[in-house]
Amino acid sequence: MLDRRARGGIDRIKRKLRLKLRGWANYFKKAVPISWVQDLDSWIRRRVRQLLWKQWKKPANRYRELKLRWNKAPNVEKFAYSSNRYWHIVTCRPLQTGLSNNVLESEGWYSLEKALRTASGT
Repeated sequence: MLDRRARGGIDRIKRKLRLKLRGWANYFKKAVPISWVQDLDSWIRRRVRQLLWKQWKKPANRYRELKLRWNKAPNVEKFAYSSNRYWHIVTCRPLQTGLSNNVLESEGWYSLEKALRTASGT
């Protein structure tokens, strides 16, 4: 579902991920330890950052998109031209700050922890 190529576009991936996480949370809400949920949630967020970074493709787009999400971004132009691989680069500080958990949530990305909270009614 979180294929690097994002077939069908990012919005389709968002919808499918939201449905899958909500269904999974409703089914397993009492059987899953919170530490496991947090680990899986961080992996999903890393994968989402990778998808977005890959979708932006060109350094000019990466620079523009990071500046949109992080107004006080220092030296993002150097970072946008980095040749690191997608999975590695999403662990770097500028990308994690520019695409923080709050930013991802405001853009409509759903987290497993949020799905479990809504499934349990707390």
